[in-house]
Amino acid sequence: MKFSAVIATVATLVAATSATPLYANIYSRCGGIGWTGPTQCVPGTTCHYFNDYYSQCY
Repeated sequence: MKFSAVIATVATLVAATSATPLYANIYSRCGGIGWTGPTQCVPGTTCHYFNDYYSQCY
């Protein structure tokens, strides 16, 4: 395997493992001003608004 292919593979793996999860777990934050994490909750839970800065899955 060429060095450039190794670098590309490592870069892909790092990007895949550091990506934001698609769904927030139960009792996890799911929104609010400045929130950059997941905004959808795992199936069976809903994102509930508390205030402009915090929403939570339950």
